[in-house]
Amino acid sequence: MPAWVREEIEAICRKFFWAGKDTSVRGKCMVNWPTVARPTALGGLGVLDLKLFGYAVGRTTLFWVDNWLDGQAIADLAPTLFSAVNKRVRSRLTVAEAMHDQQWVRGIQGGLSVTAIAEYLHLWLRLDNVQLQPAQDDQCIWRWTNNGQYSAKAAYLMLHQGSATFPGHKLIWQTWAPLKVKIFLWLAFRQRHWTADRRAKHGLETHTNCPLCDQEPETSDHLFASCSVTLQVWHAIFATLGVNLSLPRIACSIMERWLEFRALLPGGFGRREMAEYSEHRFLHSPKMLISIKSEAELWVLAGAIRLGYLFSE
Repeated sequence: MPAWVREEIEAICRKFFWAGKDTSVRGKCMVNWPTVARPTALGGLGVLDLKLFGYAVGRTTLFWVDNWLDGQAIADLAPTLFSAVNKRVRSRLTVAEAMHDQQWVRGIQGGLSVTAIAEYLHLWLRLDNVQLQPAQDDQCIWRWTNNGQYSAKAAYLMLHQGSATFPGHKLIWQTWAPLKVKIFLWLAFRQRHWTADRRAKHGLETHTNCPLCDQEPETSDHLFASCSVTLQVWHAIFATLGVNLSLPRIACSIMERWLEFRALLPGGFGRREMAEYSEHRFLHSPKMLISIKSEAELWVLAGAIRLGYLFSE
């Protein structure tokens, strides 16, 4: 895929995701697109990175000259061997074609020098993990899959190797919560909501105190984890469930508080319910509890049977 086509597609995706229509997203992007395009386990939303996926599929990536092997081109890794490759093959052979039955070997012509042979052997070892068995012919194994078969998905994940994992991804994505709630929590865990501290950094706000308690600066961690009003809401929720909530009002991250809450909950109360309840954070406690219970009844009808046991009279 030409670079300009990929960029146009990604621009359309950004506009749809952040604005919901084909319009400017200036000032609306809360997380940069390379982060959005990471797998969820690495802190992204699992949207495909079209450039990396193009490398993974290998249908447009040139085997000899593109930077697809650990970020380097084979022409740079094995320059002497590369000089022995047919020029037509250099400019046309794709990764997908080359990896099929070791087709890349057929493009090498003429007698090879000692240096070229050494580069050939080194390249072979980098491309294939060969397992020899007496009763079988030699078999080429793709080392990043359990079955040894090359796949675009495995190659795509391999290209993300070395990226830092996102420790909260299971708390967010392994849940029944609606997608809007998951994305809301994802932004909160990443400190990307437009809380007062972020607005102040962009010159948009002078009053930085929390609008709920007016005691401390408003940050995502404060708003969802340590604000006195927020904790009152959580106390009301836990009291409804018959659980005594006793937590120190010390500053902590959203994830740390979330894990503390989950440890106190009875069996059957999972990530989905926690996610749903966080949506009601600004309602007055009695109204909030009524709203939560009504919504819980809908989730029970949808199949969350154990949730019904918690709210049974």
